[in-house]
Amino acid sequence: MKGTLYFDYNATHPPIQEILKECLEIYVSNPANSSGISALSQENQRRIESSREQIAGSLSTKSTQKILPSNLTFVSTGTEALHQMVRTYARPQTRALLSPYEHEAMIAACKEANLSIDMIRADKSGVVDPDEVNRLITPEHSFVSVLAVSNETGAIQPVSSISEITRRKGIPFLCDCIQAAGKLEIDYALFDAFCINGHKFGAGFGTAVLASRKEPVALFGGGLQEDERRAGTENLFSILCTASALEMQTALLAEKNERLRRFQKKIEESILEKTSGELTAAGSPRATNTSYFVFPELENIDFLFLGLDQKKVVVSTGSSCKSRTRQPSRSLQAMGYSKQDSMRAVRISTGLFTTEQEVDEFLAAFFYSIQAAS
Repeated sequence: MKGTLYFDYNATHPPIQEILKECLEIYVSNPANSSGISALSQENQRRIESSREQIAGSLSTKSTQKILPSNLTFVSTGTEALHQMVRTYARPQTRALLSPYEHEAMIAACKEANLSIDMIRADKSGVVDPDEVNRLITPEHSFVSVLAVSNETGAIQPVSSISEITRRKGIPFLCDCIQAAGKLEIDYALFDAFCINGHKFGAGFGTAVLASRKEPVALFGGGLQEDERRAGTENLFSILCTASALEMQTALLAEKNERLRRFQKKIEESILEKTSGELTAAGSPRATNTSYFVFPELENIDFLFLGLDQKKVVVSTGSSCKSRTRQPSRSLQAMGYSKQDSMRAVRISTGLFTTEQEVDEFLAAFFYSIQAAS
């Protein structure tokens, strides 16, 4: 992406090239199908199992209990992982208790599993109130699902407090950790099941991971791969990349977050000082890489995005699953923003490769473009 100012890491993290090159060499040196019976196939199956152990190790660094490799299932996308997670824990004729910030794939998965949905109340903080979860939860709920980090506002949810409630009530706690993995320290042992996605931390597209204490329900048949949990030939190259990228991001976490927190402060203070924008979830704990602004007075926000695009600046309106269709943010509406204001949002997200110079160049391009759009 030479010449591009990339500030859309929440949509996808640019691939860590040295990892992809190293893993491609391994794949090219032995392209045998890992499901076969040959020695070469078995060697690749061992590589898959080694990657499973590597990922479990990365997820266990801050966990009160070790994450077991045997509980991890490799799938293709975050959407698939969420659907399999929901299908595994859904009970017939019951309900799901969800945060209002869940990804659209979680909503769709619950509907396809014929679950009625109860939504936890939201406010401008962008953070779920554990007391509200405690008030709403009943034995009629198959599970509670609260994502760890909002993919739009970056708000960090109180998953530890919610886990205490769900354990006490005997209701499974599911968590979409796709925006959390590689970005913040988290105790993954808090959850009965959770998902991560390789392309969100630099592994490239092709592999997501479902972790579940309960044996996953297969979404489709056709093969015996992944202990019959997920039919289809495993994506060896992508699995290797996912394991290595997560390990790298975990090792660099403290240094990276210190740097990104500095960039976040600079971006937010500059935009709030020079525009009429409102920073969402401003008073809540947030991931160090995410800033989500609403511009109520900017009637022609499409002109802003057009101007930024012409200057090769990449940002987004929010969740990448809705950006192309320009739908209002469901999360912002739940937080009390109008439909109109929810269409005037800009998400700025940084990551491993972001530099101070890029931040300065981004801000210059942003202020030029927003002035032209006003």
